[in-house]
Amino acid sequence: MKEAKQSDELMRPVECPRCKQMNAPNNARCELCGYILDRRLAMKIEEEQHMRNEDFVKMLEEAIALLLYP
Repeated sequence: MKEAKQSDELMRPVECPRCKQMNAPNNARCELCGYILDRRLAMKIEEEQHMRNEDFVKMLEEAIALLLYP
């Protein structure tokens, strides 16, 4: 009985918290607004953005050092 309930929950449409669009249960993003529905994908994207930001800051620091100390 518990397995059937879990299966029903996995197959239930997912409502986007941003635009309220109903999405297929396996959608990683909202079909209408693109909001990330999958938590693992959201965490991965956030980590990638953090790494890009760190790389950008390092590049700026190096550029400033070259300008100040040619």
